[in-house]
Amino acid sequence: MDKRPTSLTILAIVAITAIGLVFVLNSQIQKSKEAPPSLPKVTSYAPREAKANPNQETEVGSPDGKMTLIVKEEKGKEAATFIFLVTIKATGIQKEIYREVGEDGSITIPFNTFSPDNKYFFLKKEVGGKTSYFVLSTAGIPLTKDSAFMEFSNSFENAYPDYNIDEATGWGGLSLIVINTKKVNCGEAPSFWVDVPSGKFTQLSSHFN
Repeated sequence: MDKRPTSLTILAIVAITAIGLVFVLNSQIQKSKEAPPSLPKVTSYAPREAKANPNQETEVGSPDGKMTLIVKEEKGKEAATFIFLVTIKATGIQKEIYREVGEDGSITIPFNTFSPDNKYFFLKKEVGGKTSYFVLSTAGIPLTKDSAFMEFSNSFENAYPDYNIDEATGWGGLSLIVINTKKVNCGEAPSFWVDVPSGKFTQLSSHFN
């Protein structure tokens, strides 16, 4: 008896193979339709120290990438104008927080300028060899009865005449700025917390490096 496969058998095998391929392809297409789209890569913004450049914009993002602080310095004939804007990344909304016209000087955006909850940011200002620090609200809400910002350098010197602020290093809490100090007659001094809402200082037990 001839045991070679008949043409009918070959056609059946081809048909079954074709049906299997169609089923597999259809299943893969269905899965690709059901799979959610891949999320775009998000660029994180590392905190850094930057100085505002004359007639240019300086941008620094919050550590979580949700906000960007923009400082514009416009040089005039007699004085510079500093303009502070905050952009919310999720909505793209940009808001002018504050502007100041004053003596020629420089604005530095310190490390960790944004508070952990992005409610505040603080800046370093140098004019005529004198350094001061001030805090602003990212929502543009006035922080004192008389001003949009809270400047804590002068109030610290009045409260602690034997110490000078050496550096504001960052945040010790949602509303606490850490400052390192030094003695007026030289020598290391304790670190302090500055509470933004109240403007009060808390002396710490040691000096943070």
